[in-house]
Parts: sequence; structure tokens; C-alpha cells
Amino acid sequence: MNQVRERKLPLLIMIAIVLFLPFLGKGGILASAIIAAALVGAPLFVLIGIATLGSLFLWSGFRDPEQFTIVIEGIRSLADSPTLLAIPFFIMSGAVMSRGQISQRLVDFAQALIGWVPGGMAMSGVIACMLFAAISGSSPATVVAIGTMMGPALIAEGYRERFSHGLLTSAGSLGILIPPSIPMIVYPIVNQTAVIEVERLFASGFGPGLVMGSILIGYSFYQGIVDKVPTAPFKFKKLAAATRDGFWALMFPILILGGIYGGIFNAVEASAVSVAYAVVVEVWLHRALKLKAIPGIFSETGVFLGSFLVILVMALALGEFLEKEEIPALMVEWIQSKDLEYWQFLVLLNLILLAVGMMMDILSAMFVFIPMLAPIAASMGVDPMHFGIIFIV
Repeated sequence: MNQVRERKLPLLIMIAIVLFLPFLGKGGILASAIIAAALVGAPLFVLIGIATLGSLFLWSGFRDPEQFTIVIEGIRSLADSPTLLAIPFFIMSGAVMSRGQISQRLVDFAQALIGWVPGGMAMSGVIACMLFAAISGSSPATVVAIGTMMGPALIAEGYRERFSHGLLTSAGSLGILIPPSIPMIVYPIVNQTAVIEVERLFASGFGPGLVMGSILIGYSFYQGIVDKVPTAPFKFKKLAAATRDGFWALMFPILILGGIYGGIFNAVEASAVSVAYAVVVEVWLHRALKLKAIPGIFSETGVFLGSFLVILVMALALGEFLEKEEIPALMVEWIQSKDLEYWQFLVLLNLILLAVGMMMDILSAMFVFIPMLAPIAASMGVDPMHFGIIFIV
């Protein structure tokens, strides 16, 4: 009985807050509506939609439906963004690979390569996540594709469950840093204060991604020694067989990244190539999927993209509202009045983003906070590329 009361207590507190907030004025009314929608399980695009339309209604005085054409203008601005097309293609590519055998063959190669050292299986999971991230561009796809295989395997091998899940979740999140990265494609669209080349942003993510991956590999090595996890001896034949079986999977990141930085194609064209390559490899070379299964995978991707585009449009409209009300300019004046040093601002920025990251996923945070923080960072002399990498990390 006490457990039931303990579970109901947070809900009752939230309901009380929702009922009390409207008495605090316009901000309280809007916050109450957002919290109430969240309590009933409304999806993210509804929450951002309430925040955007509510702000326009309460503060900008929008009453006539024609005034809300700012949202339509957001849709038109997306049509002028050529890099946006890369997002559905990379998501489709990741969905095809997660259903096929590319992820399994990457894991087998990584285990054959490094599985013989202390912590080798955990290290191979990190390497497999980094390789898969380099071809899918999606952290969730990486976690699903690699984590579902490696999680039970690590636990069965003798690693602690908490360590196994934490390691794979962290390694899977490298997909936001190691190019091609979907958040890196979204960033230039959301940050409209500067002209940013996606290809340069991709190049900027290599260093942080490799450093973070190396830290996880080093910790896996340490954990393997501490937990005394048994290892198998190195076998060259096993490595040769894994390399042969995983050849087409290993060629994937070379094709995509080599094509981009070799000047053969840009990021959007690379995303289309990744879909074609994934389908050809999984259907005709690996024979892991039937051709008739591909339309179903693409349609599932379309459901996600529908909600994603609504979120993006609402976020752009929210950015327009903030600009109209001069909120970023006021925040810039406030920050500059504090006479912060460059490094002090970076510390403050990272603390803010640390708190945001505890509550929101990367794409949601980008939509909401980049329109507010990017002008402040620019006023403090932070390069837009540098700010983007800090935000994504």
C-alpha cells in the first residue's frame, strides 16, 4: 500500500503544479499546458508545438489564423535546405543495416581483431559501435544494432551487467560525433546565424569521437583486468575469416567518408549512396534480407521522419518567435554585462549543456536551445563550428 502511495505522490505533485502555475501569469499558463501534455504522454512534437503556438498567442498577440503563417514559412525554408535530404537517407540506411548482417559482421571482425587482449570483448563492442556509427550516422540505430547482440554476450562472458549496458550505451552515443552524423546535419539547419558546411562539421567530429572511443577502449581494458574476464587466444585464421566475411561491411565507411572527403560526392549524395549500398549488400551479397522487405523498412522510417519534420518546423517557428521578441539579443546583453572571460563562458556553456543533456535527447535539445545559445556564443567569439561540436558532445 505504501509503495502505491509513493508512486502516486510525484503524479499528485505534478498535477498540483499544473493547477497552480496559471496563477503566475502568461509564463505559468504556458508551462502548465506543456507539463499537462507531458503527463498525458503527448509526443515531443506536440510539446514543442504547444510551446511555439502558445508563445505566439500569448506574447506576440497572434489571434488571426493568417498570422500563424510563420509556421508555413518554416516549412518553405526547409525546402530550401539541400542538406535536409541527407537525414531520411541515412536513417533508411541504418534501418536496413540493423535488420541485416552488417552489424554482426562488424562485431565478428572486431572480436577477431582485439578479442584476445584483457577486456577484449568489451573493447570489440566499442570498436563495432564506432564502425557502425561511421556508416549509419545514428546513435539509436547503433545502440540497437550492436547493443542487442553485444549486451547479452558481454554478460555471458563474465562482465557485470551494469558495466555492459553502460559501456554499449556510451559507445553507441558516439554516432552523434563520428561522421556521418545526423545531429551534425541538423545543426546548420537550426543554427541560422552562420553559414556552416556539413562536410567541415563532419571533419571536426573525428577528433572528439576518436578520443572518446579511445577512453572507452582504455576503460574496457582496465575492467577486463580487474574482473579477470577470461580471453581466447589470438588466431590469425579467425581474423582472416572475419575480414573476408566482413569485407563489404568494412568497405562501407571507406566508401562513404572517402567519397565525401575525396570530393566524389557531397553529404547528401553520400546518404543516397549509403542506402543503395546497404540494400545491395544485405539483399544480394549477404542475402540477409528479402527484396520485398525493403519497402516495409522504408515505410517505418517514414513514420519517424513525419514526427521529426513536424518537430523541426515547430522549432524553427519558435526560433523566429525568439528573434521577433529579441530574446537572444537580451541574453547577449546580459552575458556581456557579466564581463566573462572566454574560458569562463565555455565552462558556463558546458555546465548548461550538461544539465540539458540530463533531461533531453540531442535532437530535442538542438531544436530548443541552439536558437537561443548560438547568438550568445557568437557574441563571445566562439566559432560556430566549435560551438556545434561542444553542443553535440
